[in-house]
Amino acid sequence: MPWYVLLIIALASVGLVLAMLAWLGVRAWRLLKHGIAVSRRIAPLADHLQSRADEAATTAEHLAVSAGRLDANIVRMQVALERLRVVGQALDDAVRPYRRIADWLGGEREWSDQSI
Repeated sequence: MPWYVLLIIALASVGLVLAMLAWLGVRAWRLLKHGIAVSRRIAPLADHLQSRADEAATTAEHLAVSAGRLDANIVRMQVALERLRVVGQALDDAVRPYRRIADWLGGEREWSDQSI
């Protein structure tokens, strides 16, 4: 094969490779521009989403603290209710003889319970 045919084939190959590199460069440039545009649109949304996530985490911590205080208050209220129930029962037991006497003096003259 003559040298000029090989030169033409080599130059055509180099031209094809350079054309493909140029085409890849243009595609990469377009992709880069698109990525930058998407990043500009998405970055504020991502920041807003991150701030909302931080706000939700803070609210969850506050809710956990409030739930702990609420549980402690419920336990204290249950203890207080039990004490009130004991005091009410003691008061009822203490007043029962006087109530029977008042009933007997008020007109009901029968002793329904002989445990005075």
